[in-house]
Amino acid sequence: MKPGKLFIIGMIIGTLAAGSSSGMAGQTENDDYWTFTALVQEWSPSNRHMQIDDIGIGAINAIFLDTGNYDESGNAILTRTGTTKIKEGIPVTVEMKTQGKDGLWIAHKVIVYKGKGIKKALKLLPKRQRQAYKSGLN
Repeated sequence: MKPGKLFIIGMIIGTLAAGSSSGMAGQTENDDYWTFTALVQEWSPSNRHMQIDDIGIGAINAIFLDTGNYDESGNAILTRTGTTKIKEGIPVTVEMKTQGKDGLWIAHKVIVYKGKGIKKALKLLPKRQRQAYKSGLN
């Protein structure tokens, strides 16, 4: 075969292979979450609305407290807690998967840090937010 025909056949096969895998790209797995750590900018406990940077969260499925304690395996011990632990200006880790019809995100899990857990949260924060948190303590 001529090199030109081989090139065209290769392009067709490549396009078909890419098309079949990109069709699956829109599918998400049950454990496919977007996780980030940031400071809470706005918090409304009555309707559980949270604003972090430019992300609005309209629903929270579960809230956990990380006090910096670990089990024998080295995993953080998380305690299920309520909305009273969330305050403006504290670091939280948010696991999100979907966006609601109203445009606000639905948080699968929010981890609030207290006590020794704050040290871990500060390591996860971006530098500018770390500095903002520390300056807010003074």
